Amino acid sequence: MNHTKKLLYTALVLSVLSIWSIAQTNQTTKQKVEAEITDTHGKSVQILTNSQLLSNMTDLGTGKTFIKYTGIRMGDDPHPSGTPEGPEPQGGWYTPLYLAEGIVNSHIRTSSNTFSQEGSLPFSFSSDGKTRWQMEFHEYDKEMDIRSTNYLFCDGTNIFNISQSDKYVDREGNTILNTASNCVGVVSSGQIPHNFRDEAGFIWLAFMGGDYLLNNGAPQEQGTYRMVDVLSTPSRNPFAWCCDLRYILRNSPTPNTIISNCYFFLNTNYISLDDTDYFGINEEDVKSDFIIQLFKKLRKIKTNNLCYSIYRSPSFVYVTNKFDIPYHFSSERFDGVPLEEKNKLPFIVKEGLVTNVIAAHRVVPMFPNFGIVSVQDNRFRYRTKDMYRGSIYYMCTNELEIAMDSPKLREAGSKKLIKRTFIKENKERNYTFILFLIIAVVTPLIVLPIIFHWRKQG
Repeated sequence: MNHTKKLLYTALVLSVLSIWSIAQTNQTTKQKVEAEITDTHGKSVQILTNSQLLSNMTDLGTGKTFIKYTGIRMGDDPHPSGTPEGPEPQGGWYTPLYLAEGIVNSHIRTSSNTFSQEGSLPFSFSSDGKTRWQMEFHEYDKEMDIRSTNYLFCDGTNIFNISQSDKYVDREGNTILNTASNCVGVVSSGQIPHNFRDEAGFIWLAFMGGDYLLNNGAPQEQGTYRMVDVLSTPSRNPFAWCCDLRYILRNSPTPNTIISNCYFFLNTNYISLDDTDYFGINEEDVKSDFIIQLFKKLRKIKTNNLCYSIYRSPSFVYVTNKFDIPYHFSSERFDGVPLEEKNKLPFIVKEGLVTNVIAAHRVVPMFPNFGIVSVQDNRFRYRTKDMYRGSIYYMCTNELEIAMDSPKLREAGSKKLIKRTFIKENKERNYTFILFLIIAVVTPLIVLPIIFHWRKQG
């Protein structure tokens, strides 16, 4: 009996020591990072002390290795600073201040109000400290067994997205292992990635949101600013275009500006029931039953300050005495919850973790060559009540079409307008319904007096 008590006591002591050790590790993570980033210009900077966090990531439960990390990379950058030799590439040279690498984990609420992890997305992000940035992330479709890499490039005016897959499936369902013809691209105007998946908006908000606010006239330090909700899939959600952003910026002497926390909330003054005011939504989606139902729901809202998403970034590191990097950030999405509600329960939670930062100035082309790319260009979208011009499609080889007045884009139909025939169909459907309603109301008024007259006459 005494022996058993001694074993239990020993186990208890070991457990307490283990918990204390973990707590100490968590408390000193930031101090370790700050110590490691001193005089590290030109070297990789370790962010997370647990290098095994991403050492063997598998593709969502299949057991196959998707992206295998060998731990936190340290040491000199193999690509020294300085402009490479040779002619200037398309878009010019790109000299980033840093390259941040990490992962985004997504959690979805289940019917039992618990959260299950639905995906892990490795990413990298860099910025030149102005308005240009590059982003890259990897994903795996386990149903199709297709691995792909998404590249996003912003030259300060437009965003170019190139997706490259290791294989594709043709119309007959055959798998084609030909990466040379598996590149597809999307081009959109502006600096905000609202035409892409919400992970892209999440990463952009973490690294570029603060700079965007100040460069576009938002109040310094904190304030409210109208911005599309990049966390709520604005390409398929009209609510995302009717939001204000309330934010607090990190107080830092560095030239780059980081958002500490913010939330997007509905402003009913922005609500429009005219679909021509939502250029960010595809024409094909606008007339879908899904979007029509969302517009009906939007029409019924009379209350301001409904929260749709919250973003937080409590953890930062100061790299090479020049700029801040958020190394832990998160977001929560809601279905229009009052801001004053304390126990708001999100339906999607995302968590971003930066595992590595390279502070070297590696000079690279703004737009690398990808071979043949099939492009969907959204810059020419136009919509009125009766006419529209959707995205245009064309092929590129080695170089992207940056200028909107290029002969190739004019040839692809950038000036053509198409009648919105579904509007006419809807009007005809409404007229038919109104006519039927009139007949249904007027007919009894005519028939019933005749019947009563016949009865009187016997």
